[in-house]
Amino acid sequence: MTPQTPEKDSAWWLAAIKKDRNYALMTVMPPELLSKDFCIAVVENNGDALQYVPLNYVDYRMCLTAIQHSGRALKYAPMKYRDPTLCEMAVRSFPRALQYVPELLRTSYLCNTAVAHDIRAFPYVPDRAKTAAMCMAAVQQDGRLLKFVPPELRSQEICEIAVGENPAAEKYTYSQRKKVKQFDLSALIRDYTEKAGKMNRTHDTRVKKEHNERT
Repeated sequence: MTPQTPEKDSAWWLAAIKKDRNYALMTVMPPELLSKDFCIAVVENNGDALQYVPLNYVDYRMCLTAIQHSGRALKYAPMKYRDPTLCEMAVRSFPRALQYVPELLRTSYLCNTAVAHDIRAFPYVPDRAKTAAMCMAAVQQDGRLLKFVPPELRSQEICEIAVGENPAAEKYTYSQRKKVKQFDLSALIRDYTEKAGKMNRTHDTRVKKEHNERT
């Protein structure tokens, strides 16, 4: 007698998803088993699973549950639900979630909170919220972050510290930019001079030829 295959009910699918941590299974399981309560149970296991929840189930409560378990889940929350509460919760859990925070909600407080826990959030801080102290702290940890320092805060001291931490940061200093501009200008002048010279020589040759033909 052939053994019967266990019925794949919602409990079976939930166990399979949690076991393999394969949340994409939500997209292939029978739709009638994918209830809102089922989705909540999944995002409670991993907030990033919010990306696989049907949009008609995604509400504020669903987003809150997801972000409580993974700050990265803010990426998958509809904009209308990204309020100050959810955004701060996400950033405290995952500082680089600052990139998913609406521009108007990226306050100085929230930005300082993010970079204080993970300097890799610095590129997502709007210029209006950056301070000299924040920029200094950023380049001290990673000189390449000089790229994201506003021009008005890119002092000689900050540039020197950035290059000292990582020589690759030199291309973001003002002195290097000046060299590039000078080089570009010199190349442009040289190219123009060469072309003008060729045009003059061509003109002189034509004039001589016409003169010889007349004589």
